[in-house]
Amino acid sequence: MPRRSLGRFAVVVAVAASSGCTHTRETPCPRPEPPFRVELTAVDGALPSDTSLVVTYNGSTGESFDLVHRGAGNVDVCCRTATSVIDQGPLPAVNCGTPKTDDDAGDGGPPVAILCQLWTGGNATIDVTGQGYAPLEDDLLGQLLGDGCGVETTDVREVLERPEAGTGN
Repeated sequence: MPRRSLGRFAVVVAVAASSGCTHTRETPCPRPEPPFRVELTAVDGALPSDTSLVVTYNGSTGESFDLVHRGAGNVDVCCRTATSVIDQGPLPAVNCGTPKTDDDAGDGGPPVAILCQLWTGGNATIDVTGQGYAPLEDDLLGQLLGDGCGVETTDVREVLERPEAGTGN
C-alpha cells in the first residue's frame, strides 16, 4: 500500500510539472519588510510641539502620528519620538504597539526626531506640518524585489524647513 501511494504522488508531481507553470519558488519568501523607514527632523533642532505626520497609501488609506496623540492604535504607521538624530547608517526598526515615548539615547529634552516604520505595502504619500515650518509633502515610491517576493526597505530622511520669506507659511 505505501508503494502504491508513492506512485500516485509521483504521477501528481509529474502532471503538475508538465502543466505549464513556469514560476515555482523553491524557498519561501523571507519575512515581510516595511517599504520605508522614515526619520523626520527640523532644520533648527527640536520639533515643534504640534508636529503632525499623515501617511496616505493604497489610494485612500491613512494613518497619522503626532506629538500629542502619538499614533495610538496604528497598525501600518509605526512611529516613536527620539531625542537624538541618527546621522548615518540604517534607520532603526519601530514596532507598532510599543510605547510611543522618547528613546533613552538622548538627554530627556524635547524630541528632535520622529522615527517611523511604514507598512504600506508599496507607495505612500507623507504630509507633515508643524508651527513655524513650511508644510512638507513627499511621494515615496516603494521598490519591489526582483524576485517578486516583497519590497526593499528604503530609508527616508525628511527635514522640516523654515518657510521662505513672503510665502505666508
